[in-house]
Amino acid sequence: MEPISASAASKIILAGEHFVVNGCPAIALPLPNCRLSVQISPTTNPPTHPPLIHAALEICQKHLGGPGTSLHLHIHSQIPQAFGMGSSAALSVAIPRAYSQLVQKPLSTSQILKISMEIEQIAHGTASGIDSTTITYEQPLYFLKNQPPQFLQPAPGIALAILSSQTPSKTKQMVNAVQNFRRQHPHTYNQLLQQAKTCVEQTKNALLKGDPNTLAQWTNHNQNLLQQIGVHTPKTQQLIQLALQCGALGAKTSGGGGGGIVLAITSPPKLSHLCQQLQKYHIPILSTLST
Repeated sequence: MEPISASAASKIILAGEHFVVNGCPAIALPLPNCRLSVQISPTTNPPTHPPLIHAALEICQKHLGGPGTSLHLHIHSQIPQAFGMGSSAALSVAIPRAYSQLVQKPLSTSQILKISMEIEQIAHGTASGIDSTTITYEQPLYFLKNQPPQFLQPAPGIALAILSSQTPSKTKQMVNAVQNFRRQHPHTYNQLLQQAKTCVEQTKNALLKGDPNTLAQWTNHNQNLLQQIGVHTPKTQQLIQLALQCGALGAKTSGGGGGGIVLAITSPPKLSHLCQQLQKYHIPILSTLST
């Protein structure tokens, strides 16, 4: 039997991260050009799978029957791990996509999301769903905890370069630091939370209008809020400054922080020039995106 292949996109958080746990919406964008692919085939001599893959295959078997863990599985990924780009969520989407083809039991998008969320619960303990939802549907997402997903249709006119800090995100450390800040400075945190909500709404409006200048203005404000709650490092701050010097209209960290990635905002006609300038400083560009 020929191996079965399936893939899933990566994602970025454009606005709202860290505040989302306290009632702030967030906006996530899929990155169709930066993907993880899975190739599976039955085997009578299955390898010992890593724990997450073993659990993912068992979950697929629970929903769909079939061989479960008695599979050979090969993963090819362009998504760096621990950089806030949804590598585990992409894996949790690609595996059931491939598995359902193997057992010839097609799944709806909502069914793939359900299975993905089960796998993500194992990967992260508690998962908000923003990664799995964005990656499963591969659509821009306006996300509010405990509310149905709202998909967005950005207008043409916006481009992003996703830059690597070459240091993995310290998500747990950053989340703990933010919660400590919230406990120690509740009044200040609540003020920043309200500003973050405004920031997300204005970011959403700029996306829907295809307005890179307004988006950049609110991106820079978002970064200022993240700095105030401690979600940055000297390295990411230097990367943001370099992006702005190279012609980005705005820039911010994305995801967990403490490393990971920086988003540089521009317009589609200027994206190539921005990337050329960044490469002069040997800054790795993981992906780009244009609306």
